[in-house]
Amino acid sequence: MAHLRQEVQSKTAFLDLLFYGSIFLFYFIYIWLRIEPNLYFLYKQPAFYFMPQFIGPYLNYPGGLLEAFGALLSQFYLIPPLGAFILSTILLGIALTTRYWIVTIGGGKSTHLCLFIPVVLLFMLYHDYGYPLEGSLGLLAALLVFTIHSRIFRSRPLFFWVISLLTLPLFYYLCGGPVFLFALLCILYVLSDNSQKWILRILMALSFLIMTGLLPFLSIKQIMIAQLQERMFGNLLTFYPSHLPWASWLIYGFYPLTYLCVRVFKISGVQKQLQKIKISSIHRIYQFASIVILSGLAALYTFDQESKSNFSAEYLAHEHRWDEVLDIVRDQPTLNIYTSVQANRALYHTGQLLDSMFAYPQDWGKHGLFHPQEYSYMYPLQISDLFFDLGHVTESQHWAYEAQAIHKDSPWNLQRLVQTHLLKGNLPTARRYLYTLERSSIFKKWADVHLLFVEQPARILKNTALRDKYNLMPRTDFIVHSAIPQDDLEGLLKSNPNNRMALEYLIANHLLSKQLDLIADHTKSLIRFKYPHIPTHLEEAFLIYLTSDASHNLAIPGYQIRQSTAEKFKDYLRIANKHRDNPSRMKEELHKKYGNTYWFYYYFHKELDIKAILAPVLELPGKKK
Repeated sequence: MAHLRQEVQSKTAFLDLLFYGSIFLFYFIYIWLRIEPNLYFLYKQPAFYFMPQFIGPYLNYPGGLLEAFGALLSQFYLIPPLGAFILSTILLGIALTTRYWIVTIGGGKSTHLCLFIPVVLLFMLYHDYGYPLEGSLGLLAALLVFTIHSRIFRSRPLFFWVISLLTLPLFYYLCGGPVFLFALLCILYVLSDNSQKWILRILMALSFLIMTGLLPFLSIKQIMIAQLQERMFGNLLTFYPSHLPWASWLIYGFYPLTYLCVRVFKISGVQKQLQKIKISSIHRIYQFASIVILSGLAALYTFDQESKSNFSAEYLAHEHRWDEVLDIVRDQPTLNIYTSVQANRALYHTGQLLDSMFAYPQDWGKHGLFHPQEYSYMYPLQISDLFFDLGHVTESQHWAYEAQAIHKDSPWNLQRLVQTHLLKGNLPTARRYLYTLERSSIFKKWADVHLLFVEQPARILKNTALRDKYNLMPRTDFIVHSAIPQDDLEGLLKSNPNNRMALEYLIANHLLSKQLDLIADHTKSLIRFKYPHIPTHLEEAFLIYLTSDASHNLAIPGYQIRQSTAEKFKDYLRIANKHRDNPSRMKEELHKKYGNTYWFYYYFHKELDIKAILAPVLELPGKKK
């Protein structure tokens, strides 16, 4: 009999392992390939460095150490499989500890489905790229500490009560707000312990309630730095802004609701019937399928492909994966202004800006080349990236310092500051930032490479990326007009006539603002930069310029408009004349055949009002109404 019981237990353990392993694998693959953890890093740009001056401030308020641990783990979002592993492990840990808690209050082991309710709700929050890792870490910590205490003192309820009560201040200091969940789990546990008299259970529950309520008000200097709201609710999922606030509340509400259900079932006798159900292989398959379907429906409700595409374009642009940026935006009928900026950067870096830019949406006109000044305070690092591309190193450095106000000491901020200080010859400052980056688990290798440039400055210009930017840098001072891109580009080009990106961006600006006279002024630049032929969109603009006024004339030594382009323009005019009396039909046919030309843009495009942007586009993604 004992051998048979052991065999049954072994089979049950194997089935449990297979069940939970399958759930873990499902979440892991989905988070890795669908959500993409690296986009969390893009949104929050968390910083963590193994140095006393960085860790020290976390010790000055309750929950600081949990936040520090969250920041440490968040670094690994940049390695998507590892980030997915961390997030999936948290979900699995919450499922297992929730299951144990349900057993301790008398819920039995009859079903796996119920315990996955908080997991699915948390999974929904994972679709929010502003999702706070420390919130789910706090939830897991409360469940885990409760599990450890109850397992050690399972047969000694009074010891559990005393030790857990003494643990509350330490747990509060380490984790902050999740102490209330830990206290709630303990209260529900002692109330469900029928081996104790009811008066004793009430006294135990009250002691937990009183102790937890007093903790945020204790006059300990180290924990009084934070405001009362932060001391009470910091690191709780409900403390952070979300497009699904009800999901956060339901996660915490699940535990008292489950307790009430267990008590009702016990009173009605339903619990005895539930415990008779055997968890066979087929039951596990049904429950696995139910959890997957429930998670799929949650994902369908919360996943926002448009928001993800915007974030992906931003991330890929930061990584200089320009072809992939264009893959994302190629099939989109419209682009938000921030993605339009990255698309145009990608077009330049792939050598297509003046040949193919109108094959992509240019709804924002000239504003699609630079980030709008109205929201520049929200995206300073992206602005710094663009100025760095242009070789405008001083202005790039300025915006990198602005970015420090939003994401202080973000590794990406520090990398940009290192690059700009190296190019400007400020080696001691670059060294200081590199010493910080050297204490990062992810960016140490990058820092070590660049420290060699500080020690041996002659090697700076041997680095391809830095050398390219050095060659674009202004050779003379000029007044910066970053709020007026056209003036700034002209200043860059005048200061360094070899700045090809400044030239192409200036021409693109003229094209997008339909300034044909200014476009004609740049014909000599084609000769200086040895273009193999007149770029396609310039040819199209020159044909409009030449035919718009008989006095207009263009002569570019060594260049001429290609015959194929001239024939297409004739066909364009033929279609336009054919439908002269039917403008809507004209636009429809021309768009079908010539929607990717400058001609169509010039005659039909109406620039969107930049003031129509009511809020930053790269906000927390939420399901569109």
